[in-house]
Amino acid sequence: TAAVQLCSDRPAAATTTARQRARAELWRMTLLQALSSSTAAAARAGLKVDVSFNARGVRLLVSGYAQRLPQMVDLVLRRTLRHAASEATAPELEAARRAAAASLGRKRDGPAARDAAAARDELARVKLIDVNQEIRELFGSVTGVQLLLAGAIDYAAAEAAAASVRQQVAPLLQSAPPPAGGREALPDVDFADELATWEGLLYKPEWSPLPLAGNLCVDPAISTCLDQCGGI
Repeated sequence: TAAVQLCSDRPAAATTTARQRARAELWRMTLLQALSSSTAAAARAGLKVDVSFNARGVRLLVSGYAQRLPQMVDLVLRRTLRHAASEATAPELEAARRAAAASLGRKRDGPAARDAAAARDELARVKLIDVNQEIRELFGSVTGVQLLLAGAIDYAAAEAAAASVRQQVAPLLQSAPPPAGGREALPDVDFADELATWEGLLYKPEWSPLPLAGNLCVDPAISTCLDQCGGI
């Protein structure tokens, strides 16, 4: 599993603004549409992808058994940082609006539930220029990035993944204040303390695409020995 957290205070402020939440959710759905061909292929190899907003920013999550997990993290992060909602195909845009409305409607508590009607109204009339402006402001407010890797990932692969993430997010952090000791400082870090920085960020994902990712037959070790997967 690999998790990339883009840290920003803007989503926390947006919890009181139905307009910001609606715009961000529509952008997220168009991003998942743009990633769909890649995530569908990855799901066949056992990899699952999730992109979500939280009170501390944006979280990208990739999980699975495939050896190409680091490459998938690189792809998802690169596409996320460069994605702009587009009106290229009207049916896809309307589908994204409906998916965004359904997603906001599933939240049963907090401000999101109370302003569901306001968010749906915003989704129905919002222009994509405003959606993309909202995301530019979000990325412009990023103050730091966290990367969490867990599982059977060797040191070399972990270092390569970390280097790739650092390279891609460097433009976002040019205006952010550097950490004490400079950007290249590598202080001793206690594992428990470092894991504590992820408190509240390891919530349950909504995998995309769920049908393929949830199919046991996408695991090569299982598919070769189950009759229903065609392996026997």
